Amino acid sequence: MALKHTNLVNSLVEVVGKEETIRIGREAMFKIGEELGRETCQKLGVGNSLKDLTKAAKILYRILGIDFVFELQGPANAVLTINRCAFAANYSELTCQILSATDEGTVTGLNPNMKMSFTQIMTSGLPECKAKIKFEINGGTNN
Repeated sequence: MALKHTNLVNSLVEVVGKEETIRIGREAMFKIGEELGRETCQKLGVGNSLKDLTKAAKILYRILGIDFVFELQGPANAVLTINRCAFAANYSELTCQILSATDEGTVTGLNPNMKMSFTQIMTSGLPECKAKIKFEINGGTNN
């Protein structure tokens, strides 16, 4: 699957160029992730808490061979650190940059008040991926 993703990204680069591939690829993958998040939310009965988001993410990531640690940084933000990813060995940096938008969309689909964005990825030569998660506090708790 990872090799197919990389080949599709490379084919798109040949047709529309790197920058346009990133733009349209990330937009499309975010939407796919967002829908996955909404479906998962309904099937698992995920609420609006951080605890529910973390549980749902653990289920989804376990299926994909991804291990992560979730660390609350303050009342409105957290950091997700991925220390093992089954895709990293076969993804190019560009493919990962595009496909990571799926994860970002999934978080928003699970909870529209949460936004995730990757700040570093393994495929750029780093030992782990990191993503910032920001969330709105709407008079409720985030536990």
